[in-house]
Amino acid sequence: MKNIWTKIRSSICLVIPILLTTGCQSLNRENIDQKPQSQIIESCPQFSPELNEGVTLVSPETLNSSQIVRSQKVYVPFYSQLYHPEGKGFQLDLRGTLSIRNTSETNEIRITRVQYFNTSGKLVKKCLEGKHSVLSPLATTEFGIAQKDISGGSGANFIVEWVSEKSVSDPVIEAIMITFSGTHSYNFTSPGRVIEEVK
Repeated sequence: MKNIWTKIRSSICLVIPILLTTGCQSLNRENIDQKPQSQIIESCPQFSPELNEGVTLVSPETLNSSQIVRSQKVYVPFYSQLYHPEGKGFQLDLRGTLSIRNTSETNEIRITRVQYFNTSGKLVKKCLEGKHSVLSPLATTEFGIAQKDISGGSGANFIVEWVSEKSVSDPVIEAIMITFSGTHSYNFTSPGRVIEEVK
């Protein structure tokens, strides 16, 4: 009888450390899984720049900063979502276009930065990563946000920076948004606001 109890105690002593080790490993895995993942910053390419003869993508290294005559940083409000006026908490998802238009008839401008931020002010998309976009006189370039892309939320915005090596008029930079709900359509524009300028 003593031998049986001795064997049982020995088995229990062997099993308990195994269970404790396994349990700790499971807890460690759960803690790892629960850690917040780093935010993925997606790209936001231009609409077919290769099909637009007035738009050229160039390397940032080709810019001579000492020759810059004009530059601006522009804030453009964008609405990826809107709260429906007749439904408490019900949101409308919108698709939209950021339009950048060179208004100069004689000189080109260079777009050096287009970035998309969400309602919390966090960067979610880089639209010109590793490239600059040169707009010929009166040329336009565009960037799009799909309706299913709700990463921006209701308080999203673009930051656009442009420079020119010659004196030019201000470009027109605005967002155009549209959506449908039942038999109703909603569309509106949102003009950019200059927040920094060098003349």
